[in-house]
Amino acid sequence: MGSPFSYDIADKIMGLAQILEIGSAVCFVAAMVIRVTGHGGLIDSAACVEPGIFFLFTWAIASLFSALAKAFDHGAKLQQESDETL
Repeated sequence: MGSPFSYDIADKIMGLAQILEIGSAVCFVAAMVIRVTGHGGLIDSAACVEPGIFFLFTWAIASLFSALAKAFDHGAKLQQESDETL
């Protein structure tokens, strides 16, 4: 059975963080474009959360995943050092 700390898992978690960051930014920009064009009622009637709050919330979650990925990366480095022969 392998170690939970591997570079592959760290890369996958970092990819998830990047997807969340990009997705939240795209949704925020789209919401602002819709509001600027005068169709803000579409967002107000369809959204249960304000776009700015959604952006900040998803950005915070992405930051947590990014920190977790860095922790897994560091854990993989420590695991590799402990597995090396002296």
